[in-house]
Amino acid sequence: MSDTAKMDHEMTEHNNVGIAGNGAALSRQVTVALTPEQYERLFFQPNGPRRGDLAKKFANPTLLGLVGFLVPYTSTILILCGFQGAVAPQSLVGLSGDYYFFGALAMVLAGIAEFILGNTFPMAVFLIYGSHWASLAYQQDPTHQTTSAFRELGGATGAAYNSSQGFHNVSM
Repeated sequence: MSDTAKMDHEMTEHNNVGIAGNGAALSRQVTVALTPEQYERLFFQPNGPRRGDLAKKFANPTLLGLVGFLVPYTSTILILCGFQGAVAPQSLVGLSGDYYFFGALAMVLAGIAEFILGNTFPMAVFLIYGSHWASLAYQQDPTHQTTSAFRELGGATGAAYNSSQGFHNVSM
């Protein structure tokens, strides 16, 4: 038996149940265990064909994306917890700049940079959360008067307004 035939035989386990409709013997593949390093290299750092190595020319955009997420997120959590006398939702208006620039702009730029480098998963995460911060910035910005539709239902402190905000944040 040749080496390749022996290896093929070792990699399959015959069921001895019968033959498939096309005449081929039924078999199943043996499970192969991967170390965490092999799994990460295979799925998270693919070495697919690329033109040039842009990672050597550009800085890693992941830090920009993480800072773009953490600054508005931490500020929002501190306001929602009432830290230093903050009153939600009125105090959230002061975060519109953080939402627009740290959240939306920084994360979208990081997502585009990850796309250029060929990193699909971080690109998707940064663009999705960048859009989240942009929508939150638009909603909290007083110049857009999004709470005026809820004026008769309690405004920004009413249940209707807060449930719509809750649905959005839970889905994120």
